[in-house]
Amino acid sequence: MNFTAQSTALQAFYLMIGRFKKGDLSEGEYPTVIVFMAFSLEAYLNTLGPRNIAFWDDIERLSWRTKLEILHKVAGAQPNWGQGPLQFAGKIFKFRDGLAHGKPERVCGEWVQGKPDGSHSEKNRTLKPSYMEGITSQWLLDSADQFRILMTYLGGLFDYHESDHLCTAEGGYDFDDGVD
Repeated sequence: MNFTAQSTALQAFYLMIGRFKKGDLSEGEYPTVIVFMAFSLEAYLNTLGPRNIAFWDDIERLSWRTKLEILHKVAGAQPNWGQGPLQFAGKIFKFRDGLAHGKPERVCGEWVQGKPDGSHSEKNRTLKPSYMEGITSQWLLDSADQFRILMTYLGGLFDYHESDHLCTAEGGYDFDDGVD
C-alpha cells in the first residue's frame, strides 16, 4: 500500500467533524479540529508536490505558504491570498500558529461575583485568547465546507479530480515467486 501524506490527518479531521455534527464534540475540542485541518492541508501539499515537482524533497521543509506559491507557479497559476480558498488557508494556519507559537495573553472581562468553588468559571467561558476569537460552532460547521473547497481547489491546480484529496492509499499485490 502506498499511503498518501494526508490520509491519517484527513481521516482524523473527518471523524471529528462527524462527531461535531452529531453533537458529540465539546467546544474545548474545536482547536483539535482546526489543527487537523492544518495538518491535512500541509500533508496534501506534500502529496501534490512529489507528483508534480521532481525536486520536492529539497523544498518539503519550506513553509506551507511557500510550498503553495511554488505549486501555483508550477501549475501556471497566480495565488490570490486575499479571498476564497487561499484566504481560508491563511485563517487555518493563523489559528494553528497562534496555538503552537502563542505567547501568554491576558484577557479581561466583566467582574462576575461568585464563590471560590469554581462555579463562577462557567460565567467566564466567553473569555478566550485572541487566536480563538470567532471560533464558534457555526464557524466550525462552515469551515468543513470551506476546507473541502480549498482541497478541491488545490487538486484542481493540476487537473486532479475533486475527490483527489480523499484518496488515502493505492495498493496492489506483490507475488513472491520464490526465485531470488
